[in-house]
Amino acid sequence: MSVSRLINAVLVMSLVLAGILAFDLVPFLRGGEIFRWQWNYIPVPIARAMVFAGLVVIFALVMLWLAMRERTRLGLAWAFSGTIVLTLGATWARTGDAAAELLYRTVSLGATGPATASGLIDWSDGNWFDWTTIMASFNGVSQHVELSPPGLPLIHHAATRFFETTPALAESLQQGLLPYQCHNYTLLQLAPAEWASMWVALLMPLWAGLAVFPLYAVAKKLLGEDAIYVAGLWALIPAVVMYGGSWNTAYPLLAIGSFYWLLRGLDDSRFAPLFAILSGVLTGILTFANFSVVPLGLLFGWYTLLHYIFHEREEHSFARPVLVGLWYGLGVLLPWGMYMLAGGDSPIAMLDVAFGTHLELERPFVPWLWMHTWEWLLLGSVPAGVLWLVATVRRDNVSVLPLALLLTMVIMLLSNTARGETGRVWLFFTPFVLVAASHLVTKITLKSATGWWQLYVAQASLTVALVATWFVMGAGDIAPRPPAPELTAATRPVQITVNEQFTLVGWEGVYDTETNAITLALHWQSHAQMTPPYYFAVLPVAPDGSTGESVVWQPQATNYPTTCWLPDSVIQDTIVIPMPENPAEGGWYLSVTSFADTENPQMTLPVVLPDGTPDSQMGLGPVIVD
Repeated sequence: MSVSRLINAVLVMSLVLAGILAFDLVPFLRGGEIFRWQWNYIPVPIARAMVFAGLVVIFALVMLWLAMRERTRLGLAWAFSGTIVLTLGATWARTGDAAAELLYRTVSLGATGPATASGLIDWSDGNWFDWTTIMASFNGVSQHVELSPPGLPLIHHAATRFFETTPALAESLQQGLLPYQCHNYTLLQLAPAEWASMWVALLMPLWAGLAVFPLYAVAKKLLGEDAIYVAGLWALIPAVVMYGGSWNTAYPLLAIGSFYWLLRGLDDSRFAPLFAILSGVLTGILTFANFSVVPLGLLFGWYTLLHYIFHEREEHSFARPVLVGLWYGLGVLLPWGMYMLAGGDSPIAMLDVAFGTHLELERPFVPWLWMHTWEWLLLGSVPAGVLWLVATVRRDNVSVLPLALLLTMVIMLLSNTARGETGRVWLFFTPFVLVAASHLVTKITLKSATGWWQLYVAQASLTVALVATWFVMGAGDIAPRPPAPELTAATRPVQITVNEQFTLVGWEGVYDTETNAITLALHWQSHAQMTPPYYFAVLPVAPDGSTGESVVWQPQATNYPTTCWLPDSVIQDTIVIPMPENPAEGGWYLSVTSFADTENPQMTLPVVLPDGTPDSQMGLGPVIVD
């Protein structure tokens, strides 16, 4: 079959597959009983799906137009910005609120983990060098932190240290995030600088978009003029736009960047050792962030060896690839060596902890050979995957990348080290699939978009189908912001301001003889976004001056704390106050105070009464008891 016919066949296959996925005609493609696991089929509202499809069409048309006219700089800028926009669009289509969802994924200890874990880890006195102990401490709390080296939490900690030097900036960045998780008491204990460090992960669509630049550089080096088409495909990869907020979308940036410097290192130049070391350093940084990228070295090893066998054997001795490998290995060891010299645990010790909790096979081996391959290609690129596999057997293919990638993936599959979600975990391999597949497409372009437009349409159709119907990433341990409680009438208006942050504008108290309790309704008007979740206390005072038992609470039984009170909003809070047995009849008064620390309730917030008098409590009453 000719290349042009093959690409047309891939287009037809992709359109049919997109229809099958969109209407769930073959549920087996999502997994099933044989795998003991299955992706959820949850279609998004049709209007949001159409908006996302429109964004994809606009991006693809403009990208092809810029590439055909060789507007490389504009094309790269479009591919970069398109990755960001389509990621936000996919997240919005899936959830209805892209900003909130990205924050949920960032702070979730289940979906990601590093951002919140960084605030929970004790970084003082070099405790973080004992990383194996920290990994074990997250057993049952965050599997991602439990399995990973210190790189990602350390990035957040470094950002925290920076924001500690700019408190005004830290508080400003915290204010932008706090309303989305105003009720999360784990997060509320974090300092403003720790909240601000979350922006490192919130900008994940940007880091994912940056991958188009090294991807273009690699494609330019291996393919030539059609490199801009390859870079543009990155924005259409389902896993990139569907896993927005996950660190896995940032790994391809360093992975393909590391490969670029390896290619430079394989050049016969006096700077080859330096380039090989730099490639290794980038890989080492990646492994310091996540052990799942360790197989990147396997791909680079195969490529170096095959490149020598097919292209350099007659000009150089076998010492050539060996030296490149040694320089690369030295670079990989540099980040780890610095950490170990400072007193940190070895990567072998960390791997031992990770394997001890995650290596046991919980699913049938043979079916998952298919599932791991299928999921990786589907959430990566099925069209490019087909072309890559064909490229490995074509005699006229001058690049060894397709074969090197195939050998790597065969070993990865048979090694049984994957544990599902390969579409996310192996995303760092996907740029290499795009480059490997593009060797075939470049053979028929001839200064036109022939071949490329088919590939773009094929990939775009699958991306739209998956975003519109498959649910692949959530933050189940993170609850969205609770709704504001409903208001009821408050017949007793008042103006008592607390700490210049909120004002009691009305209240109502009613005694119930059957329950022997006073139901107190308080109407608060908020003036600012508050950071502390303030507590309240009420002390009932009898007509003779004796007192009942004090009641301490947080608004709406901690479900709607003061940190959720939006500026200029009115919030109702209701509390039931038990009365003493056989309470004295007459007018009872209620002494209400607010404070920030339950261990020091006597440190009450300052109060300004309606006549301007300062006080430490709000006296409400009388409430008639009869």
